Amino acid sequence: MLYSGMLIGNIRKRYKISRRALGYGLVSNTALTYIENGERSVGKLLFEALYQRLGKYSGRFETLVDGDEYELLEMRWNIQDCIDEGKYSEAKKIVEEYKCKAVEKWDIQAIILLECELMFRTGAKPQQYMGKLLKGIQCTIPHFEIDKFEDYLYSTMEMMLIQQYVRCMELIGQEEEAVGLYKRILKYLEQDRYDRSERAMLYRYPGYLLVEYYIRKQSYEKAKPICMKVYDEVKKAQTITFFADIWQQSIVCREKCGEDMSKEKKYLDTLKSRNKEYGVRDIQDYFPRYVEDKAYSVNAVIRQRRKMLGMTQEDLAGEICDTSTISRLENNRYVLRGRLKTPLLQAVKMSGDTHIASVDTYDYTVFDELNKINDGINAGNPDAMEKILDGIVAKYELTSINSKQYIYSMREQIQVMKTGKSSEPEAELEDLLSKSLGDFKTQKLDNVILLENEMLLFEKLIKIYKRQKNIEESIRYLRQLENVYRCSYRNKCYGYVSVCENLGDVLGEAGYIDEANDYVMRAVKGSIAIDFMPYIPYLAYGYVWNVINEKSNIDQADKAMCKKMAEWCYVTSNIYGDEKIKGKIEDMCMSIGVELDVI
Repeated sequence: MLYSGMLIGNIRKRYKISRRALGYGLVSNTALTYIENGERSVGKLLFEALYQRLGKYSGRFETLVDGDEYELLEMRWNIQDCIDEGKYSEAKKIVEEYKCKAVEKWDIQAIILLECELMFRTGAKPQQYMGKLLKGIQCTIPHFEIDKFEDYLYSTMEMMLIQQYVRCMELIGQEEEAVGLYKRILKYLEQDRYDRSERAMLYRYPGYLLVEYYIRKQSYEKAKPICMKVYDEVKKAQTITFFADIWQQSIVCREKCGEDMSKEKKYLDTLKSRNKEYGVRDIQDYFPRYVEDKAYSVNAVIRQRRKMLGMTQEDLAGEICDTSTISRLENNRYVLRGRLKTPLLQAVKMSGDTHIASVDTYDYTVFDELNKINDGINAGNPDAMEKILDGIVAKYELTSINSKQYIYSMREQIQVMKTGKSSEPEAELEDLLSKSLGDFKTQKLDNVILLENEMLLFEKLIKIYKRQKNIEESIRYLRQLENVYRCSYRNKCYGYVSVCENLGDVLGEAGYIDEANDYVMRAVKGSIAIDFMPYIPYLAYGYVWNVINEKSNIDQADKAMCKKMAEWCYVTSNIYGDEKIKGKIEDMCMSIGVELDVI
């Protein structure tokens, strides 16, 4: 049974969307029936397109990608790296190679979006890539017309192409038509089927552009309510990009409407200064990019899990296939598909699905409830969260290893919120990890692909060792986990940032200040690369803590850096309402005679 496909069917029926509307331009009704019955696995981009057309955020899934599909994914990652590093000629070469290999319409659509970004970065005028954007949309929506925008369902990539197409309309002088479409796009995204994360990610760009239009026209009363809505959505998205730009819009609108914004202006100046220093792109340098950070080669995952579980190739093959197939698979000479994939994944203690969510279920109600728990984290209401989690466990059969690992992590998070400390059930935690990874304590994890739930458990285990003053063991695991993210595109993910944050924390407590803060700064850069602000206040706080509590001689350069990081911490924690950390950072700076200008 493939939970992910059944989940698509479950959501589609909930919102009374026809198969024809959902699959339009992507798959036939017959193929979609097989997918929804859990009988057919589909590739990464197709699954995500279907799931996102339902208004859902696909970032909750990790994907095990087939060999030929993984090759294209790596090419897309390499193109992004080349663009980020200014290697435009190299990026163009990879784009042309990709076009020779891509067959599926969604693969072609993905490269068109990247090709348009490359044109934008190399100075092309909007007229030069508008037609290409439209061609990208029509890869999967053959009869698309911008004037009939509301007639279709859209994936994230389709919506990004549309939003940039409308932006091009504005830039070439079709301002009134573009403004009308911005309004229609925002209204479209406000439909009930859009979940919080998907709406928030897609709302900010057209929202910003619409507000900017009203500000240019000095229509501040019109701009203000839209701006506050966009500001709220950006906070929900928790992104770094756009935040300062939209915050500035809100300050302009509110000030023009008679509010005193002097304090917020001071905060904004600090945020903009840090953004510029650490390479956050402003709105004028923005081009939509489809993010693909949670995908792994299924061949590599099977090879690694087999070894960790102490299985030979013969053990894994069993009655599923012959040993030579396993050998070819593990040496990337076999493209794993259909009938073999599920039983082989199940043999290495995985669910058998290609698309892995936090919990294994096809009932979307569970994900609705889990979203409420995440809201509870932000609201600081652990009792309500615990009640919801108890209800989920009692009502739904979440008995897979993957689901148990996630439920455990959530319980521990609630425990910390309620009591201020972990329950430290080390044996239970290790048992959960060993169920999916075998005897992990005696094996190296250097190149092992860990799923998100496993990474969460390792983080908890590391924190237990740290509390037990077993710093060496904490560092040993963190060094191994760091090696998982060696290649550049793996550095652009939450796991890498988390490992660097933990290394900064543990090494700082061990007294290795320079190395600790080097990892803190790597985590800062990683946070900007993955466009996620909530890491920033804790990283900035950790940097200051390391210096003040562990460095014997604090010079003027240290004080200047502490002031800078402390103000960044103060402002970003203020955005997300963390009063405790604001007070702590202020007290620490006062202890070394540093005054914060933002207070």
